[in-house]
Amino acid sequence: MPQVSFCDPPAEAVGLTADQAERARYRIPVIDVDPEHHLLFADNAGSDTISVHSVDGSHVRLDQVLSSGGEFPTSIAVRGNLVYVVNAGGAGSVSGFWIFGQHMVAIPGSTRSLGLDDTNPCRARRVP
Repeated sequence: MPQVSFCDPPAEAVGLTADQAERARYRIPVIDVDPEHHLLFADNAGSDTISVHSVDGSHVRLDQVLSSGGEFPTSIAVRGNLVYVVNAGGAGSVSGFWIFGQHMVAIPGSTRSLGLDDTNPCRARRVP
């Protein structure tokens, strides 16, 4: 299933593509749905966390809130049992997680700095 993005603030971002909204420095929260595990992942940039929700038909339940592994998560990508989060705060970073059932666990030592200066890194993309 493709990544779904929403613009915030929506009024100012109406009619813009995601790239245009990012260039205009509008916050673009992201959710990513993993149909294999029936999970939905959302970034919570204001609290430097990500949320894991279980999905059962039209019912969605919050199962877990955990640290994104950095500051200001802006993108989530899922492949198999792996989840990667791009954090835009500070020098930027990428953190890896494993999916276990309906929960995620940080992969020890997986966080890598992007070495950027107060950045808005590109969004993670899933590889087919």
